[in-house]
Amino acid sequence: SSRGRTAAASAGSKTGAAALKAIQDILGAKNVNIHVLRSAMTAVSEIGKSLGSDLVAEVSWRPILVETLKLLKSRQAGPAARDMLRTLHEGGCFTLANSLAALSHV
Repeated sequence: SSRGRTAAASAGSKTGAAALKAIQDILGAKNVNIHVLRSAMTAVSEIGKSLGSDLVAEVSWRPILVETLKLLKSRQAGPAARDMLRTLHEGGCFTLANSLAALSHV
């Protein structure tokens, strides 16, 4: 998504954090259009690659991760959710250890 690349390319993590907050609201909403969900997950991938390991320190990361894990069982959104998680994991943005710490209070 071009918005994800734009937020990722912006200077500093303020823009990325603001974009992640907006994406958190999209992923947490009910009855969201599948194309909007896919674009949001693509944007998270781009922002995550830009932030690197600092992604897990973002306040919005935990709700985004939880909602993405819920989307894994969706027939339509599942493949996009898997691609996003795979991209972020392979890029070193999150690991099992720091994800468990983020999810320990869910």
